[in-house]
Parts: sequence; C-alpha cells; structure tokens
Amino acid sequence: QPATGGKAQYSFITTKYGRENNIMSATWTNDIGRRFSSVTIMGQKQGDEDTEAGGHNVQAVLTDNTFPFPKPYVATVEHDGQDPKNYAKLILDGQKFDGWQLELKVPGHAQNGKNYQVNAVCHVKDEVLDINKDLLCYGRTFELDKNAGAFTTLRLSRLGVMPA
Repeated sequence: QPATGGKAQYSFITTKYGRENNIMSATWTNDIGRRFSSVTIMGQKQGDEDTEAGGHNVQAVLTDNTFPFPKPYVATVEHDGQDPKNYAKLILDGQKFDGWQLELKVPGHAQNGKNYQVNAVCHVKDEVLDINKDLLCYGRTFELDKNAGAFTTLRLSRLGVMPA
C-alpha cells in the first residue's frame, strides 16, 4: 500500500533567491487532460434467469472532488469476478497518478544519513513551481557522473497514489 501520510522523511527546497536549495532540477506534470470528475462502472453478473428484472446489474460510481468541472467516464466490467467499486477506484487513482507527477534531481543518494527510499513521504517546497506539500516517493534512480558527481532522480506523486 502506498503511504498516505505521516512525518516527512526527506525535505526538498527551491527558493527564488537560492537560499537553502537542495533541488538541482525539477520537472512537473500537472495535466487534467486524461482525468475525469467521476468514474462509473457498469456490468452484469452471470447466474440466475433473473437478469431481465435487473437484479444482476452491477454498478459503482466514484467521484474525484479535486477535479474542477463535470467530466464523467464510463467503463464496463466484462466479467463478474471483478468488484466494480475497486475497479472504479483503480481507474480514478490511475488518472490522478498520470495527471500529477514531480521528478526531482537532487545531489547525493541520501539525506541526513538515510538513503532515499521508495514509498517514503517527502516534503517539497518549491517557490518557482509554487508547490509546498508532502508527496510520495514512488521511484528513485541513483546515478554517478564523473563531472556532476553523485545525484538521485526521485519520482514523486500525491500521497496514496502510485502507478498501477
């Protein structure tokens, strides 16, 4: 399960005037183009002869309250082994993940003597990108360059949201 909160284990800062900066570069994806305000899952369960009465229709609707305007998404469950509510949550979380990600390049491979970890809470305060929040580290790449030295690329998303 992805971390949903707790005390930040790492802290990253970029100020407009360069004081206390420990972010070498940042790439931010903030795109609602592939997101939706709600996800509706529809399908039918197999079994008794009562399907014409509607007794075996399944449906789940989940809403993303962070989305700025109504834009519904409808999908079907092709077999009755999948829970519609869990499937809707999977789709909604995937859309949130795809729409908001931050990639940071930071010096070294650790902070305060602790190597950067996946599924760790990180606090990012970036005055240039106007971000000041706790985020989830879902990926890291340790690198060593003979000119630039040791650095780490961290991939961050909203708390509780990881790639499927």
